Amino acid sequence: MTDDELIILWHTDETANNLAHEFGIKQQTLIMHWRRLKNEGKLPQRVRQISDWGQRQPDRGYDGRPSVGDYEDPLLMKLFEIHPEKAP
Repeated sequence: MTDDELIILWHTDETANNLAHEFGIKQQTLIMHWRRLKNEGKLPQRVRQISDWGQRQPDRGYDGRPSVGDYEDPLLMKLFEIHPEKAP
């Protein structure tokens, strides 16, 4: 399997388990190839969130926390004011 094929598969809505089964490889082998491509900068540094039902999960940041977008919560804003997050 070439890097280009692996990149195309990463962007599909199919689960890693189903993709691995389809290509006759172990799921962990597929994930390790994707990890290598991430380290080489060929794939985004985010989690590939596909549920067992083949639906993409809400996009989450690199650390797994959901993005809140423009949501304004006064209590959350006060928490950030007291405990500011340092950018990675």
